[in-house]
Amino acid sequence: MVLPTGKVVGRVAALVAGGCTVQPRGGFFAAYRLMARLAASRPSIADRVSASGFRRVLPEPIAEATVAGGVRCAVMPEVVAALSEMDAIGELRRYPGPVLLFNGARDPFRVDERRFLAAAANARLVVVPRRGHIGIIAETAMLAGLVTTAVASAASQPSRSRGNHQPTPDPKPPR
Repeated sequence: MVLPTGKVVGRVAALVAGGCTVQPRGGFFAAYRLMARLAASRPSIADRVSASGFRRVLPEPIAEATVAGGVRCAVMPEVVAALSEMDAIGELRRYPGPVLLFNGARDPFRVDERRFLAAAANARLVVVPRRGHIGIIAETAMLAGLVTTAVASAASQPSRSRGNHQPTPDPKPPR
């Protein structure tokens, strides 16, 4: 999660982020790193498996649009490396604007959603029943409604940049 900074913050109505409320660490992240390495070692096979997964989980028009945009598993190790260097919760603490987080109830990338929610001064969390990490994009009307509501809510606030943002301390990580 890369958040707007500097002069850009005041021009951002709201941050809307989905499927990304996991802090990269521990066994979960080690497994993700391994999967990325495996996918990059055989990218054409991984690309086909990913495209097949999209087609299995998503309605045909959404799956085809997703696949047409390109599936490139060869870049997964670079993505994982970049994720391992970022502190998304720290970034959220510094972001002064409103935040809407959304996840599918079956999304494995939602394990830290409560920590992400606590980190932002003005945040809301929506969990979509019966959806996973990829399947949530099939809920196009609901997602459009979330974005519309987030923008309308941000527009009704007195200041978009809310310079009075107070950081929220991290809860102790689970052991």
